[in-house]
Amino acid sequence: MEPSHPLLHVTHEVLNQAPAYVPDGTVPQWGADGGGLRAELKSRGATLHCSKPTSAVVHYDVYRADDGGKVKIVDGVKANQWTDSSILGGMHYRYYIRACDASGVTSAPSNSVLVLPPVPTA
Repeated sequence: MEPSHPLLHVTHEVLNQAPAYVPDGTVPQWGADGGGLRAELKSRGATLHCSKPTSAVVHYDVYRADDGGKVKIVDGVKANQWTDSSILGGMHYRYYIRACDASGVTSAPSNSVLVLPPVPTA
């Protein structure tokens, strides 16, 4: 069990704005942890980490919603770790990840995480 942090919240909900999940052939599958997505606040932003799916993955699509806004793909990365250095204190950011195989087939969305960076003090 991971220690609780007052500015991070992990959920296993699937966001309503996620693109349609249409399995076609062999789809990358998350393990029992639903992707195991977690976030760490660091001085340069929020670093996301996810578990590796059970099948071969070429890249991961990172999705973000700002303050309850629409979900957007913010990056595509080859590693199962990514840092968002564009976050601002006092805003809410919700993230999830989808794994993509070589043929472009994507997994279901991972669990989501909510990041609440603190407002800087003077």
